[in-house]
Amino acid sequence: MKHRIGYLLVLVLTNALVAQTIVSIPDTTAYRGSVLTLPVRIDRAVLLDDTISVTFEYSQASLRIEQIAARFPSELRILRSAINPAPSAERGTATVEAIAVKVLPYLELDILCSVLWSGSSPASVTVSALEINHSAQLLSPEGGQITLLPAQALTVEGRASLGPLRPQPLYEPRLEVTYWLGDDGQPSFVLFDPLGREYGRWSAPPQSAGPHTIVLELERMATAAGVYYLRMQVGPHLRIAPCVIGK
Repeated sequence: MKHRIGYLLVLVLTNALVAQTIVSIPDTTAYRGSVLTLPVRIDRAVLLDDTISVTFEYSQASLRIEQIAARFPSELRILRSAINPAPSAERGTATVEAIAVKVLPYLELDILCSVLWSGSSPASVTVSALEINHSAQLLSPEGGQITLLPAQALTVEGRASLGPLRPQPLYEPRLEVTYWLGDDGQPSFVLFDPLGREYGRWSAPPQSAGPHTIVLELERMATAAGVYYLRMQVGPHLRIAPCVIGK
């Protein structure tokens, strides 16, 4: 009888371990003010028309989640997503719901996020909940730690910083540019095409030290697909950031 109870206990524990779904997000390093794509792999097989719901938790003082997308839209169709920052809490949440377009051995998602000037390092993104066909799954999360450079949150320190630029890639006629002024100043912007030719110029009004956002209007008919570069000049200080433009 004791042997039978022991066997059943081992069987239950083994099944519990087997049922755990490994969710991996690679550890990485990112610069403050940059745009970062985090690949997510969920080691869980699904059938055609299975529904999937994934909830993420993230360090909202250091990161802003812009979008959660399927790595391959032909395999997994996103139904809806919701990003829920919680101003009074350390961590925000984001949920995505999708449906399998085909039988898949595992699931792959991409998280597009902006790395903020605030918050401490390291930041993290983890999967806190997974449902398949409305049935909760046991999770075994791996990775998701993001080392931020510089490690300390950026403060007014007499220099300018440029980024992030959104959206990326850009398919719209408007480019949203976020930047930081270390001192009062009047920034100007120049966008260069992939061959280094000047595409356009913009000037902002005089502004105080701190964070700012400006929207640059682009003539999309005059742009080709490729990596452009935006240069910001404030007095003698120059900052350059890449901008991926789609066609």
